[in-house]
Amino acid sequence: MKSFDLVRGLLDRVQCQTSLQQTLQDIKELFRYQHLGLVVFELKDLQSYRVRDFGHLPSDLIEVMEKDSSFIDYCFNETVPSFLTHVSAQCRTENFDSVFFVPAGCSRQFGAIMVFYLNSKSLDQAVCESIGDYWKIFSSQLFRQYRKYVHEEDFSITARERECIQWASMGKTAWEISQILDISQRTVEYHLANCIRKTNSINRQHAIVKCVLSGQY
Repeated sequence: MKSFDLVRGLLDRVQCQTSLQQTLQDIKELFRYQHLGLVVFELKDLQSYRVRDFGHLPSDLIEVMEKDSSFIDYCFNETVPSFLTHVSAQCRTENFDSVFFVPAGCSRQFGAIMVFYLNSKSLDQAVCESIGDYWKIFSSQLFRQYRKYVHEEDFSITARERECIQWASMGKTAWEISQILDISQRTVEYHLANCIRKTNSINRQHAIVKCVLSGQY
């Protein structure tokens, strides 16, 4: 296996959704996995959840996870790495034979698993156990980085808030934006304050950066 310090360094790099995607890509290439990703299950209420995936996972896998509650049960109740086919009886097909899960942790609101598509040489039981033990060391660190940085990026702003933050990113003052949009300066300041609050930012510039990184405009 690769150096522990190297992998820790890659995971420490995760401070936004963009860096999470890049880190997963780097790990995928480093270990030569066919596919690698992080899947997060976010509870909406007791009977529904949302699936968020990061990395490079096939769409058919995500569709299955969205429909089969076996995966969320595994995510919130198991700590032992396992093959997908052992988690869901509905997925015992050749397409999913090489899909391997490593639980990353859970909280009251959401939980996560790391997902690996292993090559044929890695399907030996002893090799799989070694892979599982190795990534159990790091999966919780990845989940902590997600909760600390990426989870906070999941926000949405209104069309008017988007207009105000766009003009603010061009250096316009609240008064100038009010003239451009034909609304009061107080209304502009209200929308910009909402952007700061929704993005959990410390000031207007911080909110602009977070909106850009999240693809809000």
